[in-house]
Amino acid sequence: MMKTEAGHPWEVVPFSGPPRDSRELRPRMNLRHKFLLLLALTAAAPALMTGLLIRREMEDQLAQALTEQHQRTAHGEAQHVALYVRAVAERLAEPLSMPDTLPREAPEAEAWLTARYASQERLRRVGLFDARGQMTAAISTGSREAPGGGRALLTPQEAEDFQRRTQALLAGAPTGRPYLFSEPYLSAVHLRPTVLVAGRAPSGQGPSLVAELSLEELSHRLSTTSQAGSRLFLLDGAGRLLLDGSTGAGGPPVPFQATAFTRQAGTFHYEEGGRPWLAAFSPVPELGWMAVAARPHEASFASLGGLSPATPWLVALVVTGGLALALFTFRSMGQSLAQLAQGARQLAQGNLQHRIALGRKDELGDLADAFNEMGRSLENAHRELVHVNGKLLEQVEEQTRDLKQTQEQLLRSQRLVAVGDLAAGMAHEMNTPLSVITANLQLLLAESPEDAPERPMLSAAHRQALRMAEIIRELRALEARQRGEMAPVDLHPVVERAVEARIQELDTAGVHVVCRFHAGQALVLGDGKALDDVFHRLLGNALSAMEGRPERRITLATYVIGRQAVRVELSDTGRGIPREHLDRLFNPFFTTKQQWSDKGLSLAVCHRVIEVHGGKISIQSDEGVGTTVTIELPMAPAAQRTAG
Repeated sequence: MMKTEAGHPWEVVPFSGPPRDSRELRPRMNLRHKFLLLLALTAAAPALMTGLLIRREMEDQLAQALTEQHQRTAHGEAQHVALYVRAVAERLAEPLSMPDTLPREAPEAEAWLTARYASQERLRRVGLFDARGQMTAAISTGSREAPGGGRALLTPQEAEDFQRRTQALLAGAPTGRPYLFSEPYLSAVHLRPTVLVAGRAPSGQGPSLVAELSLEELSHRLSTTSQAGSRLFLLDGAGRLLLDGSTGAGGPPVPFQATAFTRQAGTFHYEEGGRPWLAAFSPVPELGWMAVAARPHEASFASLGGLSPATPWLVALVVTGGLALALFTFRSMGQSLAQLAQGARQLAQGNLQHRIALGRKDELGDLADAFNEMGRSLENAHRELVHVNGKLLEQVEEQTRDLKQTQEQLLRSQRLVAVGDLAAGMAHEMNTPLSVITANLQLLLAESPEDAPERPMLSAAHRQALRMAEIIRELRALEARQRGEMAPVDLHPVVERAVEARIQELDTAGVHVVCRFHAGQALVLGDGKALDDVFHRLLGNALSAMEGRPERRITLATYVIGRQAVRVELSDTGRGIPREHLDRLFNPFFTTKQQWSDKGLSLAVCHRVIEVHGGKISIQSDEGVGTTVTIELPMAPAAQRTAG
């Protein structure tokens, strides 16, 4: 037997290890075999694995770089397309800001359109439409001229097609948009990609200028921007091929569905002619189109072929590192044996916190785990004993504290009952003679002239009589309100009535009231009039406490605690209460010069009412910061069933 430093007896039992049969079932390798296997593995396998990992890493980095490059290209083309179309829209909308200057008759309108837009090569047709969508005039632009000079007007078929498409665009447009863009389509004569661009009056009710914009210039840009082996193309809102930089305007459909991309920038892979392609796309602002930059996989990753000459050197480097690792491992075995011997000596000397950290999965690791388990078991037993003692001590302290609080509450209740009985008797005996005195003083004041020498004394006596009547009412309020009818009461209207009763005082004092009520009702079983009186008194105390304070705010909040009780918190930003007075606030007639309540009986009355209702009232206060009164009342049975 031996003893620890704490004096506890422990019996040292030699560790015999796991049962023999369980150890024999485990597949094992001795240290010599492990060392030979390690040398074999470090000779070739790590080299191959390292080469594959390096190649994979370079592929990932190259793919990321290519993806970023494609995304930048696609984004740049998308921005260019948006600026290209928007510039036309702005030029069309510019004269519409002054609709009174626009010509209204067809000849003048055709001349005006010719002078303003005839030289626009990118536009095929321009038309002026009135507020009802009817075409006033239209011309062909660019290089098209009428016989004998001048600008060519639209043929009837062209005018009909142009007007039909324009009316469809204007009819479905929302009010207030200054620019409109149609879905792209093929022109009637040359079958080239085209889009209608409309400029509207700012009010949305006036005339509109509409132009047929050719996209051939964009097709030429896509062709010149595309690098060798890469491809730039433009898709419409449905995912159909609109422009292709490799074939010019139009072309065969792109071999993927419109669902292959979203309305945000991104990347995807697709196959065309049996070749995999890497593509990046970017949305064209306002038009709903997509700009796509693509490149074949073999062209993207052609630079990886340069890795082959460096492979032998890489393998040799890895093999050398593997041999060095094997020698280091064999050396670490000797260090592990030394740690095991030191650990055995520490446990024999009673150092239960000592552990052997080998981190091995062989015989040496098993032996180290056995030593660690022995020390851990002894240390856990000692720790558990200390923990149990600590919990027992905490439970004793908690029960003692609860018992003390219960005793204090019982004593306070007994004092309130005694004072209430005494107050009821005194109030009953004093009320009648005081009423006679007050009535006589009122009569004398009424009959006394304003300049009578005895009038100041009569006024002072009358004020003191009224003060005594108020004190008697407070004394009578200490009597338990058991005569009141107990019924389900919603505390939310009770609190609101108390605030409304003092709203004039609160407004005059500049007090801001905040109510944060629990959703639904806050039903308790109680006397509504008595509870009205409680919150009326508490609001009066809070109002008195905030006199002269820079910030005047009262916060009323209700909470439902589980399915058992309703809590009401009334907080103010008043002077606060000194810590040494908190325990005596509910004592009858307790008062201080700087007390939160200016009436010695008000809080005692509140405490008595809440106690009769089976609830609790408590006060927390920080001097100079404010005070919070917390009231908890049992929930009404009907509310408990509803909450359940």
